[in-house]
Formats: sequence, C-alpha cells, structure tokens
Amino acid sequence: MLTRWLYLSAVGGLSLVSVRAARFVFFGLCVAYLAAVIIASGSPGPLAWGLHSLGFLGTGARSLLVSLYLCAGVLILWGCVSGSPRPAEARRAFAVRFQALRRPGPLGVAALLLAFCASLYFLRARTHLLGDGTVWLTILKTGQHQLYSEPLAAAIWTAFGSVIRALVPSPDAGAFGLLSILCGGLSFLICLALANHLVAERGARAEAVALLLTLGITELYCGYLESYPLVVVLILAYLWLGLRSLVTRGAFALTPVLLSLATASHFLSLYLWPSYLFLVSRRERRMSHRALWCLVPAILTPALAVAAGSRPNDWIESSRIALHAALLPGASAKAWNIGGPVGLWHALDMANEALLIMPVALLLAIGGLTTRAGRQWLASPEAKFLAAATLSGLIAAFLLVLPAPALDWDLFALLMVPAGVLSVGLGIRLLQGEVPMPFRVGMVSLALCAVLPFLLVNASEDASLRRFKTLIGPGTRISVQSRAYPNSVLAQFYEDRGDYRSALLYAERAYGGEPTNPRYSVKLANEHFQLGEYASASRYYEEAIHRGWDRASSRHDLGLSYALAGRDLDAVRELRIAVGRPDGARPDYFHDFGVAYANAGYADSARTVWTSLLRRWPGYAPTIRSLASRYAREPLAGPPR
Repeated sequence: MLTRWLYLSAVGGLSLVSVRAARFVFFGLCVAYLAAVIIASGSPGPLAWGLHSLGFLGTGARSLLVSLYLCAGVLILWGCVSGSPRPAEARRAFAVRFQALRRPGPLGVAALLLAFCASLYFLRARTHLLGDGTVWLTILKTGQHQLYSEPLAAAIWTAFGSVIRALVPSPDAGAFGLLSILCGGLSFLICLALANHLVAERGARAEAVALLLTLGITELYCGYLESYPLVVVLILAYLWLGLRSLVTRGAFALTPVLLSLATASHFLSLYLWPSYLFLVSRRERRMSHRALWCLVPAILTPALAVAAGSRPNDWIESSRIALHAALLPGASAKAWNIGGPVGLWHALDMANEALLIMPVALLLAIGGLTTRAGRQWLASPEAKFLAAATLSGLIAAFLLVLPAPALDWDLFALLMVPAGVLSVGLGIRLLQGEVPMPFRVGMVSLALCAVLPFLLVNASEDASLRRFKTLIGPGTRISVQSRAYPNSVLAQFYEDRGDYRSALLYAERAYGGEPTNPRYSVKLANEHFQLGEYASASRYYEEAIHRGWDRASSRHDLGLSYALAGRDLDAVRELRIAVGRPDGARPDYFHDFGVAYANAGYADSARTVWTSLLRRWPGYAPTIRSLASRYAREPLAGPPR
C-alpha cells in the first residue's frame, strides 16, 4: 500500500507539468543525449557501447549525421518555443495537402513497405561478427539442423536455407539474409497495426509508426543470420494481438497461439507469460475458465517444440544454461549481489542496451511521464498489459548475466521489445492536441539519426570490424576466457578472406583464452596448416584428439599434416582411421588415403583404394586423374573448409 501511494504521489507530481513544458524537458534530454554521443564517439571505447557507434564511421558520414542531429534539435526547439499552431485556413490547407502522406492508402502502404525492405537490404550486415552469425551461416550452408534454445525458429531457418540452396548454386550470407528482410517487412505491417492501439488520435499515428520502425531492433532485419528476427516478429505480433484483445473479444482466442509460437521459437520468450496471465484475468472471472486458458499455451508450446524436433532433454539443458547465466545463489560459483560490482556493471550494460535499442523512445517516455495525458494512459488496460511484459522482460534481462553483453546485444534486445513499445506509447502523449509540425519532424528525424549509426556501422565491413575489435580489446570487462569465442570468430573471418597470418593471430588468442577447448586447438592447427607449418599443425591436431575431438575430420587433417611433413606411414595410419569412421565416408577422404599410400610407396594399395572409391563415387575427377597418370603423386587437398 505504501509503495502504491509513493508511486501515485511521484507520478501525480510529475503530471502537473503541461505538455508544452514536457516538450522542453524532452529537448533538454535530447541535448544531453547528443552530448553523450559526441563524447563517447570522440574516442570510442568498449564501455559506452550503446553510444559510440558514430565514432567508427568515416569523417564524411560522421559529419553528416552530426549535422542531421543538430537540425533535428533545432526543429524540436523551434516546435517547443513556437507554441500550438492556430487553426487558420492556411494550416488546414497544409494539413489536407499532406494528408495522403500521413495516412497512405493501400498503394501508399505497399510503396512504403517496398522502400523499407529495400533500405534493409541496402543496410544489410556485412560481417555477421555480432552474436552467432558466423555459426548460423555455416549451419545454413551445410544444411545442419541445430535446435539450441530456439527449436521452431531453427526449423524455419533450416527450411528456408534448403530453399535457398536449391535455387542458388553458391548462396552467400546476402541470400540467406533475405529471411530477415522478410521479417522486417512483416514487422512494418505489425507496427502499422500497433500504432492504432497505442495512439487514439489519428494525427499522431504516423509518428508512432516511425518511432517503432526506428528502434534498434531494426538491425535484426538487416540480413541478420540468427533466430532473433523471427522471434521479434512473433513478439510484436503477440503484443499487437494482446492490445487488440483488450478491445475486441474475438481476438483473444489467437493470443495464446501467438504466445506459444513465440515461446517455441525461443524459450526466453517465457518472460511474456505474466502479461498473458494479465489478459486472462481481465477476460475471465471464473477460476476454472482462467485455468483452461492458461493450459492452452502450456500444452501448445511443448507440442510445437516437439514438432520442430526438440526434446525434453534439450529443454532441461537450456534451463540449466539460463540458470547458470542468472548467477542465482546456488546456480553458479558467484552469488548474486545487486549492490556488488557484478550487479552495478550489469546495470551499466543494461543502460547501454537501452540507449542502443530505444534512445529517443526512452527520452520521449520520460517526457511523457511528466504530463497528465501520460499518467492517464498508464492507468489504461493497454499500458498495464505492456507494463507487465516490460517488467518481466527487464527482470529477466537484469538477472541474465552473460560474459559479453555488448556482443550479445541481440539476446537482450529480445527482452526489451515490450519496453520499446511501451516507451513509444507513453512518449507519443507529447503529441496530444495541436502540435507544431517542426516538433513532429524533429522528433522523427532524431529517432532516425539515433538508429542510423548502428545500422551504418554493421553495413560497413571496415567499421563493424573495428567496432568488434574494440568491444573485445583493451579496456573491456570481458574476461580472457570469454574472449576466446569472439577471437575465434575473427580468425574465421580472416580465414574466409585468405589472410591466414591474421587468422593465426586471433586463433592463438582464442587458444590462449581457453587452451583446454579442443575446438580452438583445431582452429589453431588449421591456420598453421594453411601457412605450411605442418609440424605445428600436427601437434595441435594431436592435442585436439587427445582432448576428445576424435572425429573423422580431425584424423583426416592430422593425416594430411603428417604426409606433408614427410611422415608417410603416420599419414597412412591416421587416414585409415578417418575413412573407417561413419562420418568419414567421403570421396575426398578416400582419395587422400590413396595418395598417402602412393607417397609411402604402396602403389598397389593406392590403386585398390582408388578403384573402390570409383565404384562408390563414379566420376570423381581427382581419382580418375591419379589412376590415369599411373599413381602419380597427387597434391593433397588440405583440410576441408
């Protein structure tokens, strides 16, 4: 009771401010935000990662964006000091002239949709260094089906990857990323529908749509190769359907279906369930009916996960990983302490996440809190529904402590989607009544300027590479062990571009961060092999096998290293083991086995291996050439990429 009284008193005091004064508050916050961006971008470091994106762009792009920032600020100030426009005939004519732009018909919506999707493709990510983009690219190219914690999303990605591989001979990241752009198009349509429930006045819906589309989650639609684009679309659809069900009873039946789809797409979407309980409690008064509605997603979610190929063991493992990352007492070696250094640094990371995802929406929400209209909207069922989803999402984000929050920004963005929608709904109250056009244009321009640096950085290979190195470089709070994976990602990045010396540098850093992980031993061995350092490559392949990485691929690569180092008999032994494994039934493995026999002086054995290979894989060109040249020394292919 005391907490409720304090909350109402605080909000009540803030609501005494007029809407015009609240716009001045918003302008002051914008000035502070712009100053923080300029300071953080002047010498971009790893701590202010929610503000420093501007510093990685070229001088021309940086100067242009700063100019746009200043123009947006001038327009907002102009709108604050000019007061409310008078209903003159000239103003009415101006409004009628631009009514088609602010309220487009079906053809206008289609044109805007195409323009939005085209901009997403133009700004598509070029490196996929953030998150697990490189891993997903490998999965899509090879046709693997990895479930992880997102079974339904993984199944959809796998199916889409199969279609792309069937249509495109050598698909690249741009081809696979079309699914993310398609998700962006769906998000555009959902945001149009969301704006109708966030804003009562038609005159402010265009600005609400613009604010929703300029949230930082837009980067997930720019050719992003992870499960998150699909999940975010489902979360937005669930929020829209939840808002709609508060005014239309017929829409409620589909709400648990959307909730189940979102949860089966990523188990972290469980944070949305308290908001669903709020909807159920408002719709049904009888406890038996409430229990039945709660059973629908409880049954449908695991059914969808099982249909996507996931099993209860996978769910238990995902729960174990989440509990370990939460740093709850007894879940890991560290004890959770909100006031301790872990809690304070994590709070700073969450502030960076908010400034990266929804800076202008957050500033607008603070300004909206100071108005009576904002307080009245917070008491509405729509705001309470969004607040329930926001609160549970923020609690989950604060409890989930990952080693590198800046690199896992996409995972935390998943938890902040309701907060962004709530902030837009609250901040749009500053547009109540007659609002000067400069304020509207300035607000939307500032939102666009806030998201563009992050999009442009990821759309540039050089800029995104420099930002990624900054996030894991000196001054970061990421432990040496936690830097192992991002360094291995950089090693793969340079390996794909043929720069094996740089790849070796980052492979050594990955190995130094986690020397007991056989994956990094294999990565380091591969780079030594590509550089012709076969003795070193053999040593690290042996270490990986000793540590449990005993696969046909590692045995094959070790055999090649032995052969090229002059250890022919050792090469024959390892390649024999490789082709004897179930996962070693590949023509290139058998061919290299025959080459090793030929190099060791066993011509008859080589002919036997190659002949059996051609019976199994007729027309294999390297083997045909070797047999035609009477067992000539065939160059070894090297470890598969």
